[in-house]
Amino acid sequence: MMGQADHGSPALRDQAAEWVTRLSGDSVVEADWLAFQAWLDAGGEGDARRAAFDQAQAIWLELDAAVQPISAAGRPFARAARRSIGDAKWWGVGLAAACVCAFVAQSLRTVSVPAAPVSTTYATGIGERRIVRLPDGTRIDLNAGSRLTVAYVPGERRVHMEEAEAAFDVVHDASRPFVITVGDGQVRVLGTAFDIRHYGGDTQLSVSRGVVQLTTQGQAIRLAQGSAASHHEGGSIQTLHQDPGAALAWREGRLLYIDQPLARVVADLNRQFPRPIRVADARAAKLQFTGVIVLGTQAQTLRRLTALLPLQSRVVGDEVVLSSRRP
Repeated sequence: MMGQADHGSPALRDQAAEWVTRLSGDSVVEADWLAFQAWLDAGGEGDARRAAFDQAQAIWLELDAAVQPISAAGRPFARAARRSIGDAKWWGVGLAAACVCAFVAQSLRTVSVPAAPVSTTYATGIGERRIVRLPDGTRIDLNAGSRLTVAYVPGERRVHMEEAEAAFDVVHDASRPFVITVGDGQVRVLGTAFDIRHYGGDTQLSVSRGVVQLTTQGQAIRLAQGSAASHHEGGSIQTLHQDPGAALAWREGRLLYIDQPLARVVADLNRQFPRPIRVADARAAKLQFTGVIVLGTQAQTLRRLTALLPLQSRVVGDEVVLSSRRP
């Protein structure tokens, strides 16, 4: 820890430390996150501010991880040490306190055996949606055809998303950040609400409250309320202009699209209905769709889709075939 790079001026480091303390408090609200995002973007020194904040947060998290095994008798000192990190005049004291707590924690680890991480896998089938409430109060809404695993480890709450779409409402806990692995990227958050869609190597993230950080190989961006981003494995992150409500419409039985290929629409519908849907011809496959599809029965939903696009549908054996509607 003491070998970390020294980021920014003393004044900038102090501001970063104050932000770490403010955002780690129990009373943090949406206005705090928005003010934090404004601070990050102010002054034309965004990279320096982000580096200073990351350094301050790393110290805080390392101290928190060290504090967790400490007995009740040692916790008052640990809490005081953590508070010192947020005091501009005691930055150095905070670093020293972190070292002391880490030493004490390491000593205690020699006489205690840490509990094995507990992991749970949650999944939904075709046409199934599910609400999961984690032990810390975090809520996860799973869309149809989704699978993810949640694990609690010392100092962190981890989620591994497979093929899935999920809306997260994460309970704030500074001592255990919420980290989601999705494809070759990672989403890190303390407490906020957002939607992640991950299918076929494509990830789309939309933030409805708070601030999250999306990191991939060689790239990291922070997304605030109302922001969205997309990423394909092996590629770069692309920011999007999207209404967060649109990303969450699936929870109300609506699918919203803006200039999306028919293949994307069909893939979504195939997660909703047991009878598979297939696009029969190249002309139909090239169609792009913008609009809203209200989910009902499969027949009702397909009637709505074919009313909005030049398509016709018919049942062939055990599948539904979509083909171009000739003039």
